[in-house]
Amino acid sequence: MRASRWPRRVAAAVVAGLTAPVLVVIGAGPAHAAGHVEGYVWANQPATPQYLAATGYEYSSAGQPIGITRTGVGDYTVRFHGLATPGGVAHASAYGTGNGDFCAVGWYRPRGTDQLVRVRCFDGDGDPSDSRFVANLTDQSAAPGHLGYLYSHDPNPAGGWYVPSGQWSYDSAGGPIVVTRIGVGRYQVQLGALAATFPGGYWNGYFRATAFGLAPVRCEVLDPRFFDPPAVPVRCYDPAGVLVDSRFTLTYANGVNLLGSPTTHATAIALPQPAADPVVGGWSGPGGMPTTQRFGVGDYLVTFPGIGMPFGHALVNAFATPPQYCTVAAWFPAGGDQAVRVNCWDAAALNTPTDVWAFNVSVTR
Repeated sequence: MRASRWPRRVAAAVVAGLTAPVLVVIGAGPAHAAGHVEGYVWANQPATPQYLAATGYEYSSAGQPIGITRTGVGDYTVRFHGLATPGGVAHASAYGTGNGDFCAVGWYRPRGTDQLVRVRCFDGDGDPSDSRFVANLTDQSAAPGHLGYLYSHDPNPAGGWYVPSGQWSYDSAGGPIVVTRIGVGRYQVQLGALAATFPGGYWNGYFRATAFGLAPVRCEVLDPRFFDPPAVPVRCYDPAGVLVDSRFTLTYANGVNLLGSPTTHATAIALPQPAADPVVGGWSGPGGMPTTQRFGVGDYLVTFPGIGMPFGHALVNAFATPPQYCTVAAWFPAGGDQAVRVNCWDAAALNTPTDVWAFNVSVTR
């Protein structure tokens, strides 16, 4: 898989607001080759009506362009050319230093030979907001490690639980995936992929939940070890921190990247400490245990040794007390290492920076 990320001086320029030239999408590329599809993108021009991602921080297994169209404030459609698939899973997240915005996946579906992913971004009050963001998709169904994903389409099942469609779900361990609603906005997802790594090595993997729909809703994964039987706990809430029923997408990856491929990747769970650097609770990566720094309240840096990448893709999930949440502020190579800057926020306190209990960060290329 192709790499993607930037040198420090370029990262600083992008954070300062510089953007790549506008490229207009004209027509669709050819259909992808046989096999699964995967792709990711960094959308860095939040106010531009239409452009092609051309920074190097994008990847498509079809080798085709990725276009972003802005249809309104905070309303975007990502077109992965040549990646049409009838199922799979998609995620999105706001990006940027000091950015307390959040994003949801509105829908994802094929159109001709392309795959469309609608992304909706909001400010901390829940109003539509133009925001830089990252998004990814995959329909992997033969992961060499532990991988589970799903689209949870029923926010309030009549019987309290259901098995999601096999078209939009996958579990490398086999067996049915079960989604149980245990209260308003409170869900537990049984995944064989998690059970296969629980309790010994699950903290070495990566969890990600994204709200699905057009409403301003956040969804986060909590730490599975506090729940019995072993399951992935998901909580969804509105901008004020009130639990609400919601559809969502969910991914758990361990031993593979969040797209389900065994390419260069690393993950870590960090536990922030008051006025001290976070403690690493679990990790995986070819270069050994990552290091951490705390720059201030809710502002952290995780550095993965030995995997410096000029481009790539990164996401973060807060293992925190809702409505606390985290976003990736930046990621960049630091010598031969890979650094990820993480900002965490408290929606119940007017989206002010906050030290969360733990967060889970992933980088891939």
